[in-house]
Amino acid sequence: PYLVPSKRRLPIFASKPSTILESIGELTDLNMELPDRLHDKHWVVLYEFERYGASLRFLYEKCRGHTDTLLLCRTRDGEVFGGFLTEELTPTRPREFYGTGESFVFSFLPDLEVGK
Repeated sequence: PYLVPSKRRLPIFASKPSTILESIGELTDLNMELPDRLHDKHWVVLYEFERYGASLRFLYEKCRGHTDTLLLCRTRDGEVFGGFLTEELTPTRPREFYGTGESFVFSFLPDLEVGK
């Protein structure tokens, strides 16, 4: 596992490191926003654009049955954003929302900004 000084910990990736969040500072800052129960969770990559292509249907399929999910995106300009989902990723009608008070969206522009 990745450890840093003090109580701030990095997310632990079970299979391979994140190719989107490569900075230790970004990983640590994002991990601190997650619920305490997830600070030692072993994260697994479910879907990668480079590997599976641009298919929203396939993204939903790969995420089926999974809760407490991090969605990480990087634009062609290198901007990073995403969300933390406490419930299974599923399609909804426009202006319908789901999740708990623990769910949030975030961006790194240039530092972590969280919207809860």
